[in-house]
Amino acid sequence: MLISAVVCLAAASALAAPAPTKPSCKSPTQGMFYVSGPLADFSFCPGAKASASFQKRSDHSSPLPPGRAGVGIAGLPYNDGRVLTDMQINPIFIGAPTAKTNMTEFYNNIWGSEWARMLTQYSATNSTGHKYTVTGYGTVKAAIVKQSNVTDFLDDQIQTMLRDMVKSGEIKPKLDAGSFYPIFFSKNVNVSAPFSDLSAPGPERACANNGFCAYHGSVDIAALNKGVEFLYYSVQPDLASPGCATKCGDKSPAENQMMVASHELAEALTDPDVGPGNLNANGWIDDRAGEVADICNHIFGQTVGSNGKVYTVQKLFNNRTLNCVDRLDPLKDITILIKELKPKKTYPFYEIVYKTRLV
Repeated sequence: MLISAVVCLAAASALAAPAPTKPSCKSPTQGMFYVSGPLADFSFCPGAKASASFQKRSDHSSPLPPGRAGVGIAGLPYNDGRVLTDMQINPIFIGAPTAKTNMTEFYNNIWGSEWARMLTQYSATNSTGHKYTVTGYGTVKAAIVKQSNVTDFLDDQIQTMLRDMVKSGEIKPKLDAGSFYPIFFSKNVNVSAPFSDLSAPGPERACANNGFCAYHGSVDIAALNKGVEFLYYSVQPDLASPGCATKCGDKSPAENQMMVASHELAEALTDPDVGPGNLNANGWIDDRAGEVADICNHIFGQTVGSNGKVYTVQKLFNNRTLNCVDRLDPLKDITILIKELKPKKTYPFYEIVYKTRLV
């Protein structure tokens, strides 16, 4: 990514396949993960209509939360935008987050899990014919730790920090735009979202101020001439902070942090182009119900990592069965039974044949 030769930049442009600029509804709240409670039922787009709620489908599934059942019967729509295939996770820890050890282990083992492989259904082909193939596998870079005594961060400061890290070579975004930078902050550090009203605490402030649990967004780095238009990141307050422990999950701070982190990971992969200033088309998002994890907000699940350990995750929206799951059900998600009539030369001139087909 740091190579600046013209020929390399041309290749990078082809690899990145920038998403068409044709957003249907770009709202500043896209990418936000709010605390549990009334704020969990909000509309991403004014005037968007709700639809009927969905039913429980299997032992590992959950019905949609009452306020989040806004996805039509056709499922979560693809909006022609980018999907991050072959994602590379680059964790950044600011100060001394209490979740550093747990989250490092989580990221090192999440790829290849049943939870991650469930995201393969969110592969897509955009209107230019570019294919985004999600495999459920990716890579993880060594964590970066940055010392800081700052106790109140603005999103502008976070974006400036990321740009400076790209300039210095401390981070090197992939030329296919598949890099993702989850950023964790120390206990009691407050963060303000990109559209915050700093005159009063509210939903645009971190969970310690009754605001969000996390959010993901994008940083415009086109001017840095690294061959990549946007850098993708998430902001994750320390859930051991007072005010966060009871609003971002009902389990231990470590389990809550993994649940929230998995929420942001899934959404950064399936709908990366969110955030003020990013006018690229969205990936997978519904105008009212939100992204693949918003629909199942705060619903805990579990998955077995590549090391054989069980990790806490948030259940995600299954676009095939229209419910919240932490794995695919091979009896309902993978195959369907097809009834066909095969011609015969003798009476009754046909026979019934049953076949299975992957979906």
